[in-house]
Amino acid sequence: MKKMTGFLRCLFVFAFVSAVFSTIGIAQEEPKDEFAKFVQLKGKVVDEKGNGISDVAITIWGTTRGTVSKKDGNFDIPVPEEQPFGLYCWHPKFIFKNYPVDYTNLDKEITLVLKKSICEIDFERGILACSPQEIDKNLPVPKFKLVEEDLVDFFDDGMPLYPGGILNLCKRYKREVQNQFKLKTKGKPLSGVYHGTFIIDKNGWMDLVKIEERTTKNQMQQIRDFFKRFGQWKPAKWRGVTFDSEFRFTVKFKLDLSE
Repeated sequence: MKKMTGFLRCLFVFAFVSAVFSTIGIAQEEPKDEFAKFVQLKGKVVDEKGNGISDVAITIWGTTRGTVSKKDGNFDIPVPEEQPFGLYCWHPKFIFKNYPVDYTNLDKEITLVLKKSICEIDFERGILACSPQEIDKNLPVPKFKLVEEDLVDFFDDGMPLYPGGILNLCKRYKREVQNQFKLKTKGKPLSGVYHGTFIIDKNGWMDLVKIEERTTKNQMQQIRDFFKRFGQWKPAKWRGVTFDSEFRFTVKFKLDLSE
């Protein structure tokens, strides 16, 4: 009898433990996703003049599934057939942008228009501010599990970098403004506030493009020399190729920069 009671006790314990582990196993099991059907969406990325833009990274918003536009701006990308989604466009020369897609009409080719991005450097206040990204955070994110994703490396190199960072750039600016008053020039040293555009070329050197204020030929040359004295940046680079990048600027030439 004792043997039978012991056997039944062991059987009960075994059944209880098995039930517990079975319950745990069910709880830990990942829910099965219903994979969405994919269709090929065709489109083109253009600038404001309608010219095709190459090497734009295009992904499904909220995922890493993506592609890159060709030389003429054309692209095709697998997208979910029955779910709302958006496309995210990234290129260092243009403002990043999201586009909602009409998922009920995927047979129609889509055109994505990007605006050229010009960052602003306010040397007087020490601010570097890029153009707004215009990203709509409320765009729908696909609710499906992605398989066989095509990973897109967004940040290949990106925007130009100044040695030591923006803080070092601002310190260099103060030093160069003070040096400007010590230099022997044909005319008076520069004074006042100037606005315009400069370029960081594909080799990393700064140069003046234009000045909004009326200036003499000598003043233009002084400002050009001012930018060249900043030294070499790490140039903008995208997908292994360096390129020129433009910046708007505000410069104040004043001997006392403590104010």
